[in-house]
Amino acid sequence: PRNEGQFLNYLGRLHGRLEQFDEARRCLDAGQALLTEVADPLSLGIILCGRAEVEHAAGCADAAASAVAKARALALQIGAGPESELDVELNRVELLLLRREAPH
Repeated sequence: PRNEGQFLNYLGRLHGRLEQFDEARRCLDAGQALLTEVADPLSLGIILCGRAEVEHAAGCADAAASAVAKARALALQIGAGPESELDVELNRVELLLLRREAPH
């Protein structure tokens, strides 16, 4: 289930980049459920970053911000350091959200 959940994160992000947002959300929902089931907070935080990326691309700023906040809370809860995969992913997605919000 852990590997499937992680794979669904990548597949969901791919659908999001192709602007297939319903399919992206289905993948992310299924992956998130699997990662919750196996109690893998690190991978769960990473899939929440994927959700933030997809929701932002879909124009759902509130959903994107909510996913980032949940991922950040998980990072704090598990003590993810600044070089951890989760922290790196959080910084990447937060920068992505900021860049797209900035005036051109």
